[in-house]
Amino acid sequence: MFSEMLRTLKCREAIKDHFFVNGEFRAGYEAKLRIDCLRKHGLVHGDAFTVLWKEPRVILYEVGDIEKNIAYLVNTMKFDNR
Repeated sequence: MFSEMLRTLKCREAIKDHFFVNGEFRAGYEAKLRIDCLRKHGLVHGDAFTVLWKEPRVILYEVGDIEKNIAYLVNTMKFDNR
């Protein structure tokens, strides 16, 4: 499921090539890890996929970096839509 979605993302070919450098299964697994990270921080499943769809480069980021960015947005910038 994730690998099919990754193939349909609208981004530069260089980014897509980087997604699939270790194979389709690994790319899908890495996407799932990022989706799970976003869900852990309060996004519903559909919103997490929207983030991935609008900003496909999020797959290139390490999960720890994503968590740091979320912490910055919530704690420093006081961005919280709850």
